[in-house]
Amino acid sequence: MLRFIFFLTLFSFTVTDSLAQSEQGLITQTFEALKALYRSTDGGNWETGEGRKIRWDTTAVPMSMKEFNDWHGITVSNDGNNLESMRLNSNNLTGSIPPEIGNLRNLERLELDRNDLTGSIPPEIGNLVNLERLSLYNNNLTGSIPPEIGRLVNLERLRLGNNNLTGSIPPEIGNLVNLERLSLSSNNLTGSIPPEIGNLASLEELYLSQNYDLTGSIPPEIGSLRNLQELYLYDNNLTGSIPPEIGNLHNLEALYLSRNKLTGSIPAELWSLHNLKWLYLEGNNLTGSIPAELWSLPNLQTLWLGSNNLTGSIPPEIGNWRNPFWLYLGSNNLTGSIPPEIGRLVNLEWLSLGRNNLTGSIPPEIGNLRNLENLNLHNASL
Repeated sequence: MLRFIFFLTLFSFTVTDSLAQSEQGLITQTFEALKALYRSTDGGNWETGEGRKIRWDTTAVPMSMKEFNDWHGITVSNDGNNLESMRLNSNNLTGSIPPEIGNLRNLERLELDRNDLTGSIPPEIGNLVNLERLSLYNNNLTGSIPPEIGRLVNLERLRLGNNNLTGSIPPEIGNLVNLERLSLSSNNLTGSIPPEIGNLASLEELYLSQNYDLTGSIPPEIGSLRNLQELYLYDNNLTGSIPPEIGNLHNLEALYLSRNKLTGSIPAELWSLHNLKWLYLEGNNLTGSIPAELWSLPNLQTLWLGSNNLTGSIPPEIGNWRNPFWLYLGSNNLTGSIPPEIGRLVNLEWLSLGRNNLTGSIPPEIGNLRNLENLNLHNASL
């Protein structure tokens, strides 16, 4: 019996000692990763938005994980076992993100946006499999988006916009099935939009605009994003027609396809987008007439169709538009007269019909537009 108690006590001490060593090992690993970040990004010159200097004590390993709570921008989980969040937004970080960042495997939130980080995104970032938010926008990061980012299957927000990233959008991004917001705008991305983007069933906001060499057509798989509310693809080099599958996005409120090289007509399927508020299609090579059904969208506020090759007349159904705010039809090949029904749009603030082939006189009903702040009828042959 005494021998059994002895071995039980010995086993208990062994387990306790092993757990303590494991905990201290995690603390040391976390410390080394944070120290590497501090040194790699010129930690001595970090500062708050108010200009106050930030200091991390990287001279000695802390005795417990909770001590990291005293480090600026760091949050430890309530149970004190894991580093949960790192938020160093607008803290004057310069230099590169070190590969050691991948050792912070329990991190759920990593925000290093609005700094002056350079270099590439390390592939080791794919080790952060518990990450829910990754925000690196508004830096000077270069290189390609590492395909390892596709391992972050718990990610809900991925924001890499306003950098100098190059290369194509990796198809592995389609693995991020919990993603709600994806922002890759204002980079130098090339290639086409991968069809795997249609796998992101939870996506609510998609920002791929201002990648001027992003080519190819808009993949029809985008119509599978049934939760999508905002789609920004403007200022790219996209070609082909607007896919009719966009009509499946019944929650869509904002559709920005401006300043691409899109062709074909405005698809009839857009009339099913009853939640749409902002429709921007200007600066493409769209043809055909303005569909009369367009004016029946119940929540539409802004309609920009200018700088295309639209023909035909302005349909009298324009008077059915319920919530007008801005209307731009200029720089097309529209003919006929301005319908007097336009006078019903009493809340309209911005109206541009110039640079068309409109004829006839300006209808007096335009005088009913008492909220109008800008009226452009230049070169309209009126």
